[in-house]
Amino acid sequence: MTLPATQIVWVLALTAAVAGCKEPTPERKQTASPVKLEAAHAQLLRNEVSLTGVIAARVEANLSFRTGGRITERLVDVDDGVKKGQLLARIAAEVQDADLSSAHASLTAAEANLSHAEIAYRRQAKLLRKNITSRSNYEAAEEGLEVARSSLEVARATLSNVEEARAYTELRAEADGIITARRADVGETVGAAQTVFSIALNGPRDAVFDVYEALLLEGTAPPEVTVSLVSNPAVVAKGRVRQIAPSVDQATGTVRVKVSLEPASETMSLGAPVVGRAFTDGEPVIVLPPAALASALGKPAVWVFQTKNQTVHLQAVDLASFQTNALIVSGGLREGEQVVVEGTKLLREGQTVIPADEATQ
Repeated sequence: MTLPATQIVWVLALTAAVAGCKEPTPERKQTASPVKLEAAHAQLLRNEVSLTGVIAARVEANLSFRTGGRITERLVDVDDGVKKGQLLARIAAEVQDADLSSAHASLTAAEANLSHAEIAYRRQAKLLRKNITSRSNYEAAEEGLEVARSSLEVARATLSNVEEARAYTELRAEADGIITARRADVGETVGAAQTVFSIALNGPRDAVFDVYEALLLEGTAPPEVTVSLVSNPAVVAKGRVRQIAPSVDQATGTVRVKVSLEPASETMSLGAPVVGRAFTDGEPVIVLPPAALASALGKPAVWVFQTKNQTVHLQAVDLASFQTNALIVSGGLREGEQVVVEGTKLLREGQTVIPADEATQ
C-alpha cells in the first residue's frame, strides 16, 4: 500500500525528532591498572647446611697385647669408663709362668755361686799374703769371682725380661677414657699387636659428620658450626672445622669432617647423635616475593616498570631457587629496577600501569 505524501512527511519528521533526542555515545577511556612495585636490591643470601653426626673423642687408641695367646679373662666391656693402669684383660700365661720360675731359680743359683766365689777369693787372698798359696791359685779364684758376678747380672737381666714378658699377658689402660669397641673375647686366641679394645681418651671432643663433597666449598673459610643434641636441642656448643678427610668414602660418597668442640658440654657424651648447622654467604642475589614470578616463552620472567612512560615490560630472569616465601633471582635484573610484585595476573607487554601508592592518593 502506498502512503500519501503527507503521511510520509509526517513519519520522516517523527524519525528525525526521535533521533535528535539520543545523546552521542562517549568514547571509552582506557584506565591504568594499579600495581605494587618493589625495587630490586642485591644482597648476600646466607645458605644453611644442616647435618647429623655423632660426638667422638679427639684422641682414640687401639689396645692390644704385646704377646700372643688365648684370652682367659675380660674385665671390661663397651661403654665402660676406665682409669690409667686399670687391668682390662688377661691371656693364658702358663709359658710365661714357667719361664718366670726358671728365671727365679737361675737367679738363686747365681747368687749362691757368687757367695761361694767370694769366700774362695777371700781365702786365696789371705793365703797369698802368708805365702801359703801360689799366685796362679789366687788369680783363678779372682777370675772365678768375676765370672760369678757376671752370671748374677745375667740372671737378674733374664728375670727382668721374663717378668716383663709375664706382664705382657695383662692388658691395661694407658690413660683415662671410655671403651668404644671390643674386638676379641674370652676363649679367642689373639696375636701380638692385634686390637682387642678401642678406647676414647678423656679430653677434648669432636663432632664428626659425613658430608657430601658438593657441600664443601673450595677456597672458602670453614664456617662456625653450631652443634646441638638430637635428644635435647637446648644443649648447644660452638665449634670450628678441625679436619677434613683427604679422600671420599667410596661406599657412601661422603667426606668425613671433624668439628672441634671447645669446651664441649659434659652432657654431650661420646657417641651421642647431634645436629650441626652452619651458615655460608653465597653470591649476590635479588630476593622478591613469589607473586612476582611470570613466564616468557616458558622461562622465568618478571614485569619491570618503565618509569619514563609508566608501562611494564616482561623481563626474563635467572632463578637461583624458588622458595616457599621468596623468589631468588641470580641474574636478569639491574640494581634499582622496579619490579611488579602484585597485580601481575592480567598484565600485557607495554600496558600502562600506575603504582599502588599513587593510585590511593
